[in-house]
Amino acid sequence: MKATTSKKKGGGAVFVVERKAADGSIELFATKEDIERVAGQTIGEQYKLAYSAPIMSNNKLLADVGFTGDGGAVSAILAGTYEFPPDTDPWTSLLLTEAAVLFSTLGEDSIEDWVHRQDFQKWWLTAREATESSKS
Repeated sequence: MKATTSKKKGGGAVFVVERKAADGSIELFATKEDIERVAGQTIGEQYKLAYSAPIMSNNKLLADVGFTGDGGAVSAILAGTYEFPPDTDPWTSLLLTEAAVLFSTLGEDSIEDWVHRQDFQKWWLTAREATESSKS
């Protein structure tokens, strides 16, 4: 299951889903119930992949970073001063080291983790009338 074949930018109705079976063959699903079941299974499998990431098996690093990335070590990682535990996966430490390099090019005040009310309202002034929701 990869994508819809609709030419619309936002996708469209899905009429058939293909899935690669364990033996390599392609399975087709065309009923609403089968499409929903297979899509749900695939999304569930993709979601659970995060639990097999190397950071999930490193208790010290995970505790320092936090499950949602709000732990005390995040600032040190982005500053490039964090000392990785010795058993950290090399690819994980490389990725986080590169994150520090990228973050250093952005500057500390260029990333905000919330949207100000004025920015939100200004954006809604530019939204098409057909866009659902409303200006707050």
